[in-house]
Amino acid sequence: MRKNPISKAGIVKISDAIEDINNGLLVLDHPLQRRSKQWGREQQGNLIRRVLHDGQFLPILICTQYDKNGCEVQYLIDGVQRMTTFAEFINDEFAINKNIIDYMISYDGILYEQKKNKAGKFSLKRDRNKNLIPILDEQGNKQRVSQQIDIRGLKFSDLPPELQNKIKKYNVSVQYKLECTDEDIQIEILDYNNGTKMNEAQIGKNRLGAEFASIVTDLSNHDFILNKCGFSSKDRTKGTIERAINEALMVVNFGTDEWVLSHKDLCRKLANWLTIEHTEGLKRMFDELDNILPEDEDVKKLLSSKDFFIVMGNYEYFKSTNYKPECYGMFIEKLAKELLSAKIILTGNVDDNGNDIYESYKKIYESGTKQKSSVEERLLQINKFLDDFLSENCSEMIDSDDIDDSNNDIINDTVNDCVNDTVNDDIFMFDESDTELIDYAQNFTSDELAIQTLMLVSDCPYAIFNKKTYEKCVEWYREFGDSCLLDDCIDCKKIAIGTGNIKTGIEEDDINLPFYAYAVKYIITNNVDIDFEQWISDFRKTAFKDIEYDNSNAMIMLKQNEIIQSIQKYLEKENYKNVAC
Repeated sequence: MRKNPISKAGIVKISDAIEDINNGLLVLDHPLQRRSKQWGREQQGNLIRRVLHDGQFLPILICTQYDKNGCEVQYLIDGVQRMTTFAEFINDEFAINKNIIDYMISYDGILYEQKKNKAGKFSLKRDRNKNLIPILDEQGNKQRVSQQIDIRGLKFSDLPPELQNKIKKYNVSVQYKLECTDEDIQIEILDYNNGTKMNEAQIGKNRLGAEFASIVTDLSNHDFILNKCGFSSKDRTKGTIERAINEALMVVNFGTDEWVLSHKDLCRKLANWLTIEHTEGLKRMFDELDNILPEDEDVKKLLSSKDFFIVMGNYEYFKSTNYKPECYGMFIEKLAKELLSAKIILTGNVDDNGNDIYESYKKIYESGTKQKSSVEERLLQINKFLDDFLSENCSEMIDSDDIDDSNNDIINDTVNDCVNDTVNDDIFMFDESDTELIDYAQNFTSDELAIQTLMLVSDCPYAIFNKKTYEKCVEWYREFGDSCLLDDCIDCKKIAIGTGNIKTGIEEDDINLPFYAYAVKYIITNNVDIDFEQWISDFRKTAFKDIEYDNSNAMIMLKQNEIIQSIQKYLEKENYKNVAC
């Protein structure tokens, strides 16, 4: 009969534990244990942040065992990632990740002279002997004051001495298991690793914060989700429904410009952008769709698939039309039963004879990839299906109740704005206080090209070329922008029109200049190995030739997608040539 090992509780300072690890007195990698250094930098940064905020975490587990020489060995069974994180950080092996939460740290300490480090973050100034330089009071004494710093991007050596000592002297609770056998340690390892790791959907929900995560949970229990969508109990348990709602919040409120493949990163963006109005808007959509859509098995299947958020984006597109709500119910039923499988679209590829290849929507997107380019194309295609359906089946179902003659001029003005190649100078003007933006715009032939380039090259969530979105883009920049965004836009513009020995043939007043700058940013961001001069020369021969220009979001998405597809085709062609050689 196995005898349970003796247990006792204790504490250990982080500095003492690290010293024991360095001296081999505390062994990290037991043969049955998973290896150390498994965490990513974001997890590590949040652990450091937690300690600096006086936070607590569960005790670590140390099992002792006698080796063949009768000497006691201490094995760190649970807490390896935490202790190696502290050791690496104190050794200056990494800086605190920029994506951590709750990154402002308050502390009481000596007031020292400060400077910015190479990354533009907080740093303490030192004299020739590498000593910190205190700021003295009128009597020549050091001043101890309450202070606050942003720890993102800082290494251990960048921290004030008070915070360095706080980490070193932090007491970690320890649970000891004494005189363990191999079987004892094996059981402890299995028990401590028996929990299920959070999946991507659950991590994403956590990233939203308590308020919005609670709202998303409420939305997941909406009658529309329960009655008109075919999500399973397993989908609820795994967090799939919450993930679908988060994706819908992104597409409905911010389009596809802010879309990212990683659900965790997408939720982090939502946490920065969402307002109660956004979530209430999605709830209203659910209310409307619950009344509009039939309780049909094919529709339920569509709305439990990876196209859920695409349908939500499509309904947002439908709401910009004047067709009666029941038209959308008719469309979704036909889409679910016929169109996805029957509607044939151009794939962008050619067969061995050089002929264009066409496939059904379902065949192309059945894998459900959520790469940004795929999401953009899927939404664009379903919006086109909707346009065709409405014109063919709902021409007599225009809802004119909300339209009166007094609105006609406004509607016509809006339409005219969208079909013009550019927006007239008197439609949009910078505020006199926007000196940085005014200086930036002087690098372009018009304010419109400057703002359009900012929209496409930066992470701005607005990318429809009209007065309203121009103004929203400027407001967004005032709140979230920095000079780096403007520098990026100018640099991308310079490359697009040609610098040095590069000759692109693009003029500074080309209305497509923002898209060429977008192409530059795409190439740089994705580390694409491409001969830009050759690619842009080939691309401009056919670029946007078959596109009837307007300023709509769908059109802008189409142009961006054409750029991405062109780059990918160019790379495929070059790779084929290299292989053939």
